[in-house]
Formats: sequence, structure tokens, C-alpha cells
Amino acid sequence: MAMNVALKKQHYMLLNGEKWAIPDNMIAEKMGKEWLLLFPTNYSLCKLIQGETFDRSKNYNLKNIAAFEALVQQRNVKSNLVAEEENLFADAKDTNKPSAKRRKTTPQ
Repeated sequence: MAMNVALKKQHYMLLNGEKWAIPDNMIAEKMGKEWLLLFPTNYSLCKLIQGETFDRSKNYNLKNIAAFEALVQQRNVKSNLVAEEENLFADAKDTNKPSAKRRKTTPQ
């Protein structure tokens, strides 16, 4: 009887005492280091950062939230991200974005 066994590393973020398990698709390896990809439309990240003010009935987005900008800055400072490397994740795709909807055309 053969068994498939795999070891997996899990990353966590602690923010104001709240623990959040970071999804695998938000960790990228570049230049021999692991980086946290911060998607402003990730539901669980929005919920973590917005805390009590999170309203699930609205379209969630952290683009203009000060706490999200602070988190990005902290990540950049801790990782020594320099100005030339701003586009480090330019090839990373935000998988949380909804795909564009096709318009249906009616025959005339």
C-alpha cells in the first residue's frame, strides 16, 4: 500500500492580535527570497485589515485604505525594497480580480 506524503510550509500574519493564514498564491519567490503579494481585493485580507468596519455587502477593496498602505510600506522597509525594484511583481497576476464579463449581442 503506497502513501503519498508531502510537507507544506504555512505562513501566517499577525495584525492587532488577529492571526491570518496567508494563502499559497500570495507568496512569491523572487531573488532567492519569499515575498508577500498584497492584493487589495483579497477578501480575507480585507476582512483582517478593516476589522470591525468590514462590510461584506459592499465590494471590498483596500486600494485607498491607510492601513493597507502602511502594510505595504512595512513590507517594503523590512525587505529593503529599493526604488529600482518597485516593479518586482509586475508579472504577478491578481488572481482575485473578477474576469471581464462578455456582452451578449442580440440578433437584429
